[in-house]
Amino acid sequence: MKRTFVIGIVVCSIMLLPVFAHDLFLKPASFFVKVNEKVAISVMNGTYQTSEGAVSFARLTDVSVVAPSGTRTNPKVR
Repeated sequence: MKRTFVIGIVVCSIMLLPVFAHDLFLKPASFFVKVNEKVAISVMNGTYQTSEGAVSFARLTDVSVVAPSGTRTNPKVR
């Protein structure tokens, strides 16, 4: 009985771990952009409805935009 209880607690604890996870997503200033128009894109964490704010640039490994041709550009950080 005690073993089953301990296994149940461990399984429940493992199942609850995703609850504490956070997502990393990109949020553009505008979803409708004209050709050659500049757009600001924020890197946010949390959930899309309730974000915990912008991610600090120091935490990001590589912030670059890759074109279909394969060329990379590093955007300016505000």
